Amino acid sequence: MSNIPVYWKTRLDEVEETLKLVKKGVVTQPYSSAGGRPIYMVEYGKSTLPARTANCSSALGARKIECYADKTSPDYTPCIFLCGCVHGGEFEGTSAMLNLIRLIETGTDYRGEPNDEIVELCSKVHLILVPMVNPDGVILSQTGSLPESAWRVYYDDLAQGFAGANIPDYAAVWKANANGIDLNRNFPAQWEGISVHRTA
Repeated sequence: MSNIPVYWKTRLDEVEETLKLVKKGVVTQPYSSAGGRPIYMVEYGKSTLPARTANCSSALGARKIECYADKTSPDYTPCIFLCGCVHGGEFEGTSAMLNLIRLIETGTDYRGEPNDEIVELCSKVHLILVPMVNPDGVILSQTGSLPESAWRVYYDDLAQGFAGANIPDYAAVWKANANGIDLNRNFPAQWEGISVHRTA
């Protein structure tokens, strides 16, 4: 494992270690995963909601979007929301956000590189970061072993030809959470009527 770059931080324990650095922002745990693991959020900057005199539909119907979101106030701060690892085996977003958090907090990323321009830009927005939306999928993908809750999905995928007999290879490309739900394909939370197939 010595060939892994120093900036490649993608495990849940690395998320938690990076969050210990946070002094300029606020760390919360607004949710837990289906498998009971923490889902953390980090906020930087001031939250300001645009002044509203109508709901979005009414404002668009009147062709006056400023009635829904008046962003002309001098107190208005744009909001940027970023989330990583919605799919268990897609680690890039988590690594990028942990490097961004370290950069904001210490002045350098995990390579030890400064980037004053990014820090300056981040200071001008309300930044909301969720480094790991799907810790269950990440851990499953990184360890190569399926929890009991995932076996039903595996056998279904195997029967349909979406999976081979090699469990670690199957787990390495796992996208879903601990319940076999692909979070990126199932944003509506009415899961009782949605297929649990993990989609390839």
